[in-house]
Amino acid sequence: MFARCCYAIAFLFSSLTIVNSAVAETAFRPMRGISMDLWVTWPAPETWNEPKVYKAFPEWRKFVSDDELTLIKRAGLDTVRLPIEPAFLLYDDDPERLGVITAGIKIAIDRLIAEDFNVIVDFHTISRDHPQAAGTEQIIDDPATFDTYIDLVGFIAAQLRHYPQNKLALELLNEPTHDCDQRSEQALWQNQTKQLYKAVRNVSPERWIILSGACWGSADGLAAMSPSDFGPHTIWSFHAYDPFAITHQGAQWTGDLTAHLSQIPYPPYLLDDAELSETVSANVDAIRRGATRENQRDAIGMLRGNLGDANTPRKLDAFLRRSFEKVAQWADRHAIERSRIFLGEFGMIGREYGTDLDVPDAWRITYMRDMITLAEEYDYAWSVWSFGGAFGLVQAYGGETLERPLVEALTRSPLN
Repeated sequence: MFARCCYAIAFLFSSLTIVNSAVAETAFRPMRGISMDLWVTWPAPETWNEPKVYKAFPEWRKFVSDDELTLIKRAGLDTVRLPIEPAFLLYDDDPERLGVITAGIKIAIDRLIAEDFNVIVDFHTISRDHPQAAGTEQIIDDPATFDTYIDLVGFIAAQLRHYPQNKLALELLNEPTHDCDQRSEQALWQNQTKQLYKAVRNVSPERWIILSGACWGSADGLAAMSPSDFGPHTIWSFHAYDPFAITHQGAQWTGDLTAHLSQIPYPPYLLDDAELSETVSANVDAIRRGATRENQRDAIGMLRGNLGDANTPRKLDAFLRRSFEKVAQWADRHAIERSRIFLGEFGMIGREYGTDLDVPDAWRITYMRDMITLAEEYDYAWSVWSFGGAFGLVQAYGGETLERPLVEALTRSPLN
C-alpha cells in the first residue's frame, strides 16, 4: 500500500509539466455520454507491476480505434467517462511506476479532448477480495487506506489541473457501499465525501467535481446526502439499473442474485401471462439448482418482485421513474438545477464471459432508450455503461468489435 509521502515524490516523474493556466471558468456540461472499459483484459493484480501492464494503462487505449471514437461521436455522444481503478494506483508506491501510469491517463485524456469529447475521470472503485488490491469496502472502511486514497485523489487532481474546466471533471469514488438506510452510515459517507472534496479543492479550486450518495451510488443514496457541505462546480450523480433481474440477468459477478437468470425479455410485458409465468418458473428452477440455499430466497424474491413491478406498461413506467423522481424531489428541495444532475450509469447486459448468454439487441436498445427518454424528460445528463465488455455497445471482450455496434441506435429519432 502506498506511503503518503510517495505522492509528492511521484510528481518528479510525471511526463507532463503541471502548469497553472489562467483558464477562464466555464461550466462543465456533460449531456450524453458513454463509459470506457475499466479493464479490457482484466490482468490479475499479481501482474500489475509488469511494465507491459502499467505502461499500457488505461488499457482501452490499445483497443479503441479512431474510427470507433468517430462512431460514438457520430451517434451524438459528447462525453466519455474514463474509469481508472484506484487499486491499480495504490498497488505499489514506486514513484516511477506512478509517473508512467499518470502519463498514460493524460495521453488518454488528450486523445479524447482532441476528438472534442468532454472527459470525466472516474475513480472507479469496485468490490474486490484480494490482499493487495484495495476494493471499495477496504478503501471506505479502513481508515488508513482511506487516508491514502484521499492523497491519491488529491495527487491526480493536481496532475490534471492544467486541463480546461469545461472539458474535464473528476468523479471521486464509484458506487460507495455504505448503507444509506442507517444514519451512522449516511453520516460517515457524508464526512468521507467532504474529505475527498477538500483534497481536490486544495489543489484545483474550480475543477468540476462529480459526487454521489451511498447504497452503490443509487438514487436513495443521493437523496440521503446534504449538498450544503459542498460549493459550486459540483455535479450530483446517481446510477439506475432497475429492473435489476432483467438488466443483470446472467451476470456472474453478482453472485447468486442474478447469475442464474436468463431469457427474461425487456419489456417483460412482451410475454402474455402464461409465457411470463413459464419464464418465472424456469428461472426459479435455475436459482434452486445453482444458488446456495441461503441465497435462494433473496434471488427468487427479487426476480418475482421485479417482474411483478414491470408486467404492464403503466407499472413499468412507474418502476423506472422511481429513481428519477426521487432525485428530482431531492434536487428541488435543495434548489439544485437539473443541469447539475447526472445519470452516471445505466445499461443492460448483452453477453457474459465464459457463458453462452446472448441477450437480444432489441431488448437492450429498448431498455436503454426508455432510460434515456426519462433522463431527458427530467433534464438530466446521462452516461451509458459501457463501450465494451458484458454491457458493451461497441465492443465485446478483449477489444473485439461487435458485428453490429449498438451505440448509434440509442440516439436515433425520436430522441434526436
